[in-house]
Amino acid sequence: MPRPWSVCSPFLVCPVPQAKILGGSDEGIYSWITVNYLLDRTPENTVGTLEMGGGSAQVAFVPPAPPPSTTGTCKAPSQPVSFKGRPLPLYTTSHLEYGLKKSKAVALAAFEATHNLTNNPCFHAGALDVGVPFETRSVQVVGAGDFDGCVAALHTRLQAAVSPCDCELCTYGRAVQPVAGPPEYVAFAFYAERTTDIGMASPLTLADIRAKGTEVCAMGIDEVRKAYPEGAVKNGVATDLCYDMAYIYTHLSVGHGLHNAPDTRISVVHKINEYVWGGGGETVGPARLASVVRSWLPLGVAARACCGVTPYGSWWCGLGGMTCRPIPTVHPPAVSIQLTDIAYSLCSPAWCALPD
Repeated sequence: MPRPWSVCSPFLVCPVPQAKILGGSDEGIYSWITVNYLLDRTPENTVGTLEMGGGSAQVAFVPPAPPPSTTGTCKAPSQPVSFKGRPLPLYTTSHLEYGLKKSKAVALAAFEATHNLTNNPCFHAGALDVGVPFETRSVQVVGAGDFDGCVAALHTRLQAAVSPCDCELCTYGRAVQPVAGPPEYVAFAFYAERTTDIGMASPLTLADIRAKGTEVCAMGIDEVRKAYPEGAVKNGVATDLCYDMAYIYTHLSVGHGLHNAPDTRISVVHKINEYVWGGGGETVGPARLASVVRSWLPLGVAARACCGVTPYGSWWCGLGGMTCRPIPTVHPPAVSIQLTDIAYSLCSPAWCALPD
């Protein structure tokens, strides 16, 4: 059913259900296209993208040409994507349950099951009540604050999800991933909130994350709270830092295979140019919407938009320099447009067509 906001929105929400949530692969594709478009990259010089959310993590990049031996069951999957007029084989995957918050909930359950809540390396030295993400309870942990010890504990669990691997490089679920990735990634969400937001310089490498993680984990509870007072750690608290940084380091090493490419540069951002990389609940006002549409429509991410149905149709098309082109079907399939993590589905007896 249409929501009240649809009455005054340039997006037509049809009487039948049309809105949908993006799948992880779509999220990875749109993120990759957006980042490379805003960075004005060419098809020959693209960057990879990394996103770490609370429940899942995404990666997308165009791998170098695979070696001749990388065929058959050891050939990594790819998604054909057209970028600036050139078809590219994009590797993208979404690791469900490997987001930062979900990983902590799983780790805490494992620590409880193995009676490993005392002298635990993943939490700062001292007694601490640790909230279990996505649950309404907490567990009492006595931390030891040992970055390398925490990485070793997490590595055991994550490596078990990767091995045994019959190919040169696998990721979680023993799924094949490209042997080589790009020399540079752009990373956002929790990657930013647990690195540059606490004082690290971008771009960074795995070694930089390890050095900062070792420094932070060595702090006791009172010390880390003093160094990072309330509000300094976004979407968390100071005593989250030891676990969070160890997990990010291990996830990049094991889940994305960056242990094979330790010099890979990771540019950590909250925004590119003036465009803020928002979360799933970002609200976009009219001025912001116009700005985003101008950059997205020429890109072809949203190849069609409603026109001629509401008073807003011509205005919407004009933002992208597009013209209305009628089509015979009355209710064509919905087409999704992503504004950061927001997907709007549109339907109409006529669509806007990108200029030829």
